[in-house]
Amino acid sequence: MKWIMSLILLSFSTQIFSIEREVVTRNEKDKLVIVKKELKDLLSDTHFEGKHFKIVYKTTDETIAIDDSLLARRASNVYYHLTIAKKYFERLGFKQDGQMIIRLDIENAYHKRYHFQNAKLNPIFNNASTVAAGAGVESLGIPAWGHEIWFRPVKKEKISKEDKKRFRKLVRSSIPKTSEVNADVIAYTAANAAISEDFKGSLEQSAKTLYQNYFLSAALRYGTPELLLLFSSKNFYFDAAFVPEVIYHEYTHYVMAEFVPPIDNTSIMEGFADFFAVLVSGRTKIAHKLGDYGSLVGSRNALAKKPYSRIIDTKAGLGTEFVMSLLFEVHGMLVKKVGREQANKKILKLTEYITLDTKIRDDFPEIFKKGLPDYWLEAIIILNNRGI
Repeated sequence: MKWIMSLILLSFSTQIFSIEREVVTRNEKDKLVIVKKELKDLLSDTHFEGKHFKIVYKTTDETIAIDDSLLARRASNVYYHLTIAKKYFERLGFKQDGQMIIRLDIENAYHKRYHFQNAKLNPIFNNASTVAAGAGVESLGIPAWGHEIWFRPVKKEKISKEDKKRFRKLVRSSIPKTSEVNADVIAYTAANAAISEDFKGSLEQSAKTLYQNYFLSAALRYGTPELLLLFSSKNFYFDAAFVPEVIYHEYTHYVMAEFVPPIDNTSIMEGFADFFAVLVSGRTKIAHKLGDYGSLVGSRNALAKKPYSRIIDTKAGLGTEFVMSLLFEVHGMLVKKVGREQANKKILKLTEYITLDTKIRDDFPEIFKKGLPDYWLEAIIILNNRGI
């Protein structure tokens, strides 16, 4: 009798729930739309805690409740798309290590020793990030933590007329008259600055530290500042928790963390994450047609076959789209040789040879030689055609 009761209690304690919730997906026209989907493998029917993901509020251990709030809607979407990403990488041989903590509305910057920095000192908005595991500090009561994904709160940002005028002057005076760099790099620099927690300061820093080092043709000298300021006339905001490919991008960082810890946003790390985001989504673009979930956010295209330029080989992330599109092109070659599933696995295998110091021009030929020994010649031809 006791044995039967124990079995009943064990069965009750491990009960798995499935619930239907509204989530955001892309339709046949690539627009973000709300549909109802089933959330599976939940350990509760009242809170967003599942076998694989536990979604908590800010820096707390408080699991977000399943209700009709905006926070719960964001949690539903994150949970649903993380489950899709997890299943996708399982087909490639990856196994998630236990339950992963997902934080919503967290403003704090990451601290490698203390887990969280003081949010009042450096609040972060309009973004998402994957953070590295940490050992914690037992003497201070800070427990160890695993790799986590953090989704930032939304905050609308706008630059004043005075800031625009000052920035226009700053950019024009800092860009030399001669040049090789194209307008896309400058535009991307501005868009990249926009997702910073310090919108105005980041734009100024872009002009001071980036633009003064690059060259621009005389024809673009006065056109580019107007291009940069297009997004400044509106509110910038980005709700990453509602954008499927952004969620897939962050989970890819988690998958890559076994070999490359998510502590620096290099072009190569971001490019690989974007590449797998488009594979999981079955599309070729990132962060496009955002509708009500974002404004003035730069999208990236896997089909953009732009040539290599030395300025994109930086840690600033300027080469993200280049790396994504390069991998997409190599992947297309592999699909013809070995089929889609094996091609996916071979590209994922390349992440084992990446470090935080890996450079596109210096290291990609050797990485492809190690990771794609049977198709190295074909890969090198693609690299050469792209200027590497």
